[in-house]
Amino acid sequence: MKPVNDFSQIKKKYIHSDFKVRKINDFPYILKMNKLLNSEEVEEILKLAQGKFEKSNVVVDGELIYNDSQRNSSTAYIFEDGIPNKYNKTLERFIRRICHLVQCKRSQLEIMCVRYRKGEQFGQHVDYFREEELNVLDDGGQRIGTFFVYLNTLSKEDGGETEFTQLGLKSRPKKGDALFWWNQMDGEMVPETEHRGNPVVTDTIKYGMNIWYRDRPFY
Repeated sequence: MKPVNDFSQIKKKYIHSDFKVRKINDFPYILKMNKLLNSEEVEEILKLAQGKFEKSNVVVDGELIYNDSQRNSSTAYIFEDGIPNKYNKTLERFIRRICHLVQCKRSQLEIMCVRYRKGEQFGQHVDYFREEELNVLDDGGQRIGTFFVYLNTLSKEDGGETEFTQLGLKSRPKKGDALFWWNQMDGEMVPETEHRGNPVVTDTIKYGMNIWYRDRPFY
């Protein structure tokens, strides 16, 4: 599987001057991105999510269900059906940046916001669809790559880290920063990408954004 696109070739109008990337794991291939989004972009996204949060669900045996023991956070689809159509200049810049990084079309992106309040978490899981979940692939195909963007900052005492359960890696939320990893490499899904959203243990609310690069366009 290809790495993300050559950052030196990204058009300046799509990227921030303080955007930095470092690889934190070779296999699976995981990147930590500093300032993938700037404050203006974060605020625009949170504004879109306002009033749209609903109880999160999970896929079990090919069906979407509610399972509070596995996931008790909230989800907001900030674009219609999760697919980014044309928006204002701020959001366009962000969408085109993501498309350039993984060399995909906007119709291959699935985007949603998540919210974790005190005691809320997402137990260990993978982002790709398993064999028994293939019926959910009718629209867009497999989730090939994942960006997880932090929309606010949490302290060490707040909890809420992203933890890769098989790798001993943890990432603490910092506004505008993101993780990226490939869920598929050399045509095979990568179970070592298993991760969890650790519980938030204080009254600080955690906001994040999932961006999935899908195998084929939704439309």
